[in-house]
Amino acid sequence: MEVRLDGKVVLVTGATQGIGRATAETLARSGAAGLLITGRDQKRGDSIA
Repeated sequence: MEVRLDGKVVLVTGATQGIGRATAETLARSGAAGLLITGRDQKRGDSIA
């Protein structure tokens, strides 16, 4: 099943590693207009952005 998020803004907490990171990457490919990520490791967060 393909879900499109065109025009939506998405918030992912815990996005610097593991399931949160995989979720953020998947949502970014799903057409979200904006992706807000949070996590405890700023360097890892910067690498995702």
